[in-house]
Amino acid sequence: MMEFFRCKLIVFLVVLSFTLQSCTGIENLVSSNKSNQTSSKTRPSSQASSRSPAHVENLAQKHIRAGNYQKMINTYNYEHLKQPRDVQLMQGYARSLNSIKTTADNAYEQKNYASAGRIYYILQKNYGKFNPIVQMLSFNNAYLSTRLFYCKKNLSIQGFQEYRKGNINSALVSWQDVLEIDPNNTEIKEAIEKAKLQQKNLAQKR
Repeated sequence: MMEFFRCKLIVFLVVLSFTLQSCTGIENLVSSNKSNQTSSKTRPSSQASSRSPAHVENLAQKHIRAGNYQKMINTYNYEHLKQPRDVQLMQGYARSLNSIKTTADNAYEQKNYASAGRIYYILQKNYGKFNPIVQMLSFNNAYLSTRLFYCKKNLSIQGFQEYRKGNINSALVSWQDVLEIDPNNTEIKEAIEKAKLQQKNLAQKR
């Protein structure tokens, strides 16, 4: 009788040992699969998040040709934040900024103060983002402020000259250009309101 119970006990222990080993193997397999799935998910995202300097420069040049200077700056700034030590990327960033500054200078020399002012304004508005590459730039904040001052001054003068001639529409165009680069200019806002009121009165008399 004792031999019978001893045999049952041995069989029970063998079955219990096999069951525990099977459970441990399943847990290890599940854990391994989760780890592989996690790594497979994270690996592609990190690879997709970075662009080569050449790719970024090509995209930036497309924005420049389209006149989307803010998009160009956003593109470079986004990539630079992800790759802050990439010298080639920083050089491309500075090269693109210097290029649009030259475009503004050319417009300024041709007395196209509206186009020049819009570019200078965008550069100055974003100037704080250029700190890591400021030594590579062909301009500084003081230069942008000076050029913006003269763009606003000349556009204002043009507007008042046209207004005195009775060319209200031309005056309004020049003054709207001022507001694009100086949105808080109260003098110009008042001039625009006055000109629009005069336009309305003239239209009612006809």
